[in-house]
Amino acid sequence: MNVFESIRQEIVKRAAAANARAAARKSAPGHDLAVCALTAEQIVGVLSGLDAGGSEKLHWQSSIVALMNVLGLDPSPANLKLLSQELGYRGDSPDATALNRWLHRAVMQKLTDPHG
Repeated sequence: MNVFESIRQEIVKRAAAANARAAARKSAPGHDLAVCALTAEQIVGVLSGLDAGGSEKLHWQSSIVALMNVLGLDPSPANLKLLSQELGYRGDSPDATALNRWLHRAVMQKLTDPHG
């Protein structure tokens, strides 16, 4: 599995678990999030919930490294390089700040893309 798919699967897994808990409280069937695109609101809800439960608050809203940390994924330089290749980054790779910001935007856009 590639790095982006690891991010997507972790968010889908967490969203499905939250959806199942909510459905159990309402005694109504939930949606199978594994087969539908996530909305921006669902993604933000999952990430906000995970961040709130952590010992330190991370800036996942603007940093791919923080986003991966919130999900418990490895944000190593090697994984960031793979992710940048997967998503087609064309910038100056040594510029870590620009890469971090670009990757964050690209991941968030691709997560909500129903064809992505």
